[in-house]
Amino acid sequence: MKSFLFDKSKGICLFDFEHTTAEANAQAIQNMRNLLNIHKMNIHDLNLELKDGILTVYGEVNCQKTREIIILLLGNAKGIACVNDKMSLYQESTSGEANAKKPSQFYEITPNDNLKKIAKRFYGDESYIDKIINANKPLLTAPSDIFSGLVIRIPN
Repeated sequence: MKSFLFDKSKGICLFDFEHTTAEANAQAIQNMRNLLNIHKMNIHDLNLELKDGILTVYGEVNCQKTREIIILLLGNAKGIACVNDKMSLYQESTSGEANAKKPSQFYEITPNDNLKKIAKRFYGDESYIDKIINANKPLLTAPSDIFSGLVIRIPN
């Protein structure tokens, strides 16, 4: 199991994280499932457990990119401080970036960041903005989608 930390005060609002009743947690989990369904995340035997801002994700995914996007979609929600990844990979393809076995690097956006600066830092060239956006869809669709505290993936 690998754990990923997030700023629980930032991100999209999927649930009322001020209340931690069993009913509130059940609604939060349903909202997370809905988010994954909306974005057509391919995950088999999905199971989510939420307790005190710690989300544990179980299931099987077809590629490393899908695994990482699921972690980012759910972890970048207000109220989530940590995502415990208990997902496994199945039917790993032999080629293509989307099916790469090597995990991407995660990066938390800082107040003075923009995608040009991030592309220059990680790839040595500002023109790699599209690579970052494409690696983070549906989380990012344009350079203006970033905000301080957002965690994104930087593919190798």
